[in-house]
Amino acid sequence: MAYQPKSYRKFLAGTVSAAVVASAIAPVASASFTDVAGSVHADDIATLVAKGYIKGYADGTFKPNKSLTRGEAAIIFSRILKDAGVTQKGAGFPDVPASNAELAEAVAIVQAAGVMGGDEKGNFNPNANITREQMAKVVVEAFKLTKPANHTTKITDLDKAGSWAREYIQTLEANGVTKNTEFAPKQNVTRGQFASFVVRAMDVKKEVSAADITAVKLVDEKTLEVTFNGELKEVKKEDFAIEGVEIESVSIKAAAAAEAKTTVVVIKTKTPLEEGKTYSVSYKGQTTDKAKVDVPVVTPKVESVSAINASQIVVKFNKAVDKATAETTANYVLTKADGNTIAVTRAKVKEDGKSVLLTVTPITTKTTFTLTVKNVKLNGSLTEEFPLYSQVLTVEDKVNPEIADVVSKTNSDVATSVTVYFTEPVTAGAIKIDGVTKAYSLATDGMSATISGLSLDANKSHTLEIVNLTDTANNVNTLVSKTFNVTKDVTAPTFTVSTESDNKIVLTFDKAVDVNTINTTNIVLKDEKLDTVAGYGVSVPTGYDNKRVEITLPAGTYSSKDSRTFTIMTFDGVKDYLGNKLAPTTKTVTINKDVTAPKLTSVEYVKDSTGKVTSVLFKYDEKVVETANLGLAAKDIVTGASVDLFGTLADSDVAVLSDGKTVKVDVKGAAVVKSGKLEISVPANFVKDTALTANGSKAEKLVVDFGAGTTAELKVQSVTNPDRNQYVVTFTDVVTYASATNPANYTINGVALPANTTIVFDTTNKNKVTITLPAGFITADDTGAVLRVQNVETVTGTKVSANTNVITVDDNAGPVIVKEKSQINANGTLSIGFSESVIAASASALSDLVFTINGSTVTVGNGNVTVVDGTGSDAGKYVVTFHTDVTSDANGKYYEYFDINGNNTLDATDIIVTTSTSALTPGVFNLNSVSSLKVGTVASPSVITDTNTYSGAPAANTIVEKQSVVIK
Repeated sequence: MAYQPKSYRKFLAGTVSAAVVASAIAPVASASFTDVAGSVHADDIATLVAKGYIKGYADGTFKPNKSLTRGEAAIIFSRILKDAGVTQKGAGFPDVPASNAELAEAVAIVQAAGVMGGDEKGNFNPNANITREQMAKVVVEAFKLTKPANHTTKITDLDKAGSWAREYIQTLEANGVTKNTEFAPKQNVTRGQFASFVVRAMDVKKEVSAADITAVKLVDEKTLEVTFNGELKEVKKEDFAIEGVEIESVSIKAAAAAEAKTTVVVIKTKTPLEEGKTYSVSYKGQTTDKAKVDVPVVTPKVESVSAINASQIVVKFNKAVDKATAETTANYVLTKADGNTIAVTRAKVKEDGKSVLLTVTPITTKTTFTLTVKNVKLNGSLTEEFPLYSQVLTVEDKVNPEIADVVSKTNSDVATSVTVYFTEPVTAGAIKIDGVTKAYSLATDGMSATISGLSLDANKSHTLEIVNLTDTANNVNTLVSKTFNVTKDVTAPTFTVSTESDNKIVLTFDKAVDVNTINTTNIVLKDEKLDTVAGYGVSVPTGYDNKRVEITLPAGTYSSKDSRTFTIMTFDGVKDYLGNKLAPTTKTVTINKDVTAPKLTSVEYVKDSTGKVTSVLFKYDEKVVETANLGLAAKDIVTGASVDLFGTLADSDVAVLSDGKTVKVDVKGAAVVKSGKLEISVPANFVKDTALTANGSKAEKLVVDFGAGTTAELKVQSVTNPDRNQYVVTFTDVVTYASATNPANYTINGVALPANTTIVFDTTNKNKVTITLPAGFITADDTGAVLRVQNVETVTGTKVSANTNVITVDDNAGPVIVKEKSQINANGTLSIGFSESVIAASASALSDLVFTINGSTVTVGNGNVTVVDGTGSDAGKYVVTFHTDVTSDANGKYYEYFDINGNNTLDATDIIVTTSTSALTPGVFNLNSVSSLKVGTVASPSVITDTNTYSGAPAANTIVEKQSVVIK
């Protein structure tokens, strides 16, 4: 069949609904034509006539028994197609005259739609009759009918049909389009038969099958989207299957659209789909190649970091995170350009399990900083971490806070409290309820406020207003309001009973309980004789939203028998969080003594970046506790020789990890294991389970394969900081001297190290360099600086992998005199500005400075030059004053002069300011009068330093030597 245009596919997809509409049209049957009354096709003729698809003759007849020609069929099908919006036309045929406009257009349309075509000579043959077998093909292809694989035909004359036509005839039969056991394939189709063929084909409701699956999309590790070409109005979990995977639920995401007529089904799995595997989805026991989906291997990484307001930042990972490490605030470092950090006060994993919401000290002004994420593990992994990640962010919050929701619940006609939730953390605002100002309690995170002591009618609507709602960036929403209704909950709480171990019974409530009502008075545990059990405990553990209550059994529970049946009696003293009382309930539970020892299910290991095994992980089938009975041993499986893998272990070298089932044992022995197989002996009672009477593990021997050793990949193993601005970079393999000592192969915050950087190569191990940054390279302290290493290579040419290393750098650049910050003042003094803050001015600071006036170097001494700290607009600068001296000659002439050489004598090099015959007074030498002025520093300055507070020595950086700045 030829290509079907989109509009025609819409027509085909809509045949079911079209049939419904057609059936609603009152048949005009016999009344319309003089020769239709009594025909078995009368109603079908009336249906097509009513829709305008078929017409009668001018004399008022329909001629239902007249043979249908190909031209007539083309005209009727073209009307159906045009009604569906199809207008595309084919090239036509030479035996269809253009003068017959209706026929020519009809033939062109059915040709383009692929419904009818020409013969082997290229002719359409419009006047030729259509046989019933030919009509079978046209109807099947026009309406895209299909035959079930298990269909058995009852047609008795199928052998009389052409071999090409038999499948089409059976398809009509399977769909109820033809109902006779004798099909008469070679006979011509009559106009009446044609009407019934078409109407029945329109009535066929195509059942969607696995063959209609067009695509399977992986949404995440537990979600698939299956697209069907067809309409599914409902789906059942039992209709779908994925080999090796348990399905949790199925639902329709997108119902069949009118245009595309496709249905998207969402499948949720209970267990994650494994990376690197291919899965096939089956529907009602069948599948196809298009029902397959590949799960790619995804490298763990931080996908994005974004600030959502002044106090909150979202870190999004591409895989689920380990909650413990993801919620450790120390694993997120926010460093500003000046080296100061922004405190992270809280880290919370969001519901998707992949995003972490950070709460930070409010950023009230536009601020740029580097966020570094480190030490966050993958969910379910005891060792695998997300790679170190750094990103520069700029935060400027200008968005006003809003009300997100208002919640008030009660179990009566009066509500006593309201909680208002905000779109972001807030700090202040006046709250009114129904026009009356109310006191409130703001949550620690600023995301909600609770108003207590109320008396709100639960049967009326109320209005909450907030005046001057202020967020942590001091954005103010002057007035925000929300109308709310009180939610009434008068339903008593209920619970189910289960057991978790032989010493714990769990009550799971359908809603949060009031923890103050959970005690041994309101929850009573009875034994088989209905006597109260002595010594049992009742508690509400954290982390279950107050919906879980645990009953712990006392020691001696199994002293007389290994199976116990208890009766749990709960009374109406138990209440939910609103005060609804639990209906008195009695339930029984049978619990058996745990006599099964914990079983070692697998042994894994952890390697460092050099491939060396650093610890061994012993995984058990239940929660365990470690014992003091270590006694682990290893030996070579080939030679049988002992291998000193564990050495002498201390308590600190052995730990049960957070899953409660894994014991991590650090490798402390002398043997360096990187690959190969070892037999490890685990002694009896290496661990015990958590049963009421603990069961010790059995002695076991097993072979552990430590793999094929390290790969050829070159990585930065570690970066340490033994001294100020000194870094030891250790690689995982031997590297070449030339590449490892090239400063251009190292960058700090994107800037390559200068050529005068000192890099010392470790000639013994040849996998390590010590980098000492040159003076003047680091202009500001930075605890979040990023060191990247590139192009360092092994002797075989393998270059170091991409890496990011967060280091601390300390300002080692001395102050520089800045011309733009320096000037001669109106009073003749000199203000000297610097590139950074410097220590307070002192007389000794002048020994570091060099002044050149009118080409002569000033010798400081005898009070000719003084210096003080600037104030006001000169704050942070040195203000230098040049003082004049006075002398007289033998003739009684007085001279005021500036003593250039500082010898307190008027010499030829000194500058005379004024002369007089009367006595003069010393003053300030006005530098505005000189022709040139330069200020600089001596060869080895020792007094003037910056204000760096490095804890080591030297604590501060001395002013840069041999400067010469032209002031005038």
